[in-house]
Amino acid sequence: NDFFRVYVEPIRPEYAKALLNGHCKTHDLRLTVEARDVFLQLVFPHVPYFLQLFVSQIRLEESFQGREITPEDVRDVYDRRLIGPTCRAYFDHYRQRLRRYGVSGERSALAILSEVAYSATGRVSDSALYDVYRKARKQGASSQEFDAIMADLESDWYVLLDTKTKEYGFLVNVMKDWWRRFHRSLGAKRK
Repeated sequence: NDFFRVYVEPIRPEYAKALLNGHCKTHDLRLTVEARDVFLQLVFPHVPYFLQLFVSQIRLEESFQGREITPEDVRDVYDRRLIGPTCRAYFDHYRQRLRRYGVSGERSALAILSEVAYSATGRVSDSALYDVYRKARKQGASSQEFDAIMADLESDWYVLLDTKTKEYGFLVNVMKDWWRRFHRSLGAKRK
């Protein structure tokens, strides 16, 4: 009961590059300079967990290919493995955590994430998401529960509030890409 939520921030680009270069050296990974750049663009901002998960899939690809990994290979591994069925179990944990809100709260969180994932700009205002929450939650909606859900979604690497614009967007593009791939059937709007 004495513990409090600790938010782990993404690492700066220069540290992400050093982390990737270190993995390449340690594991004898042959990635072109261009492939490394694409790697770092795909998992941005640079959350170490997602960077290392991606490295594990690149390592497998390199062992299968037996050659230097190109930018096209990196994109393919991202689409086919990282946000594909190969790594789905790593991401499903995040989806399963939404159950802690109960049926109504989970339904609300799913609606919120779908709204953000499929927004045309990739960002949705706090007030618009509160309306999505209220509509999905129906009876029992409260600003306190909404705030708690949004704080949890931020802590779980889903969304981040831009305090200047009061808009939420996905924190890490890999989470948005994964959400869009595996949660299409939730009635999400395609824009």
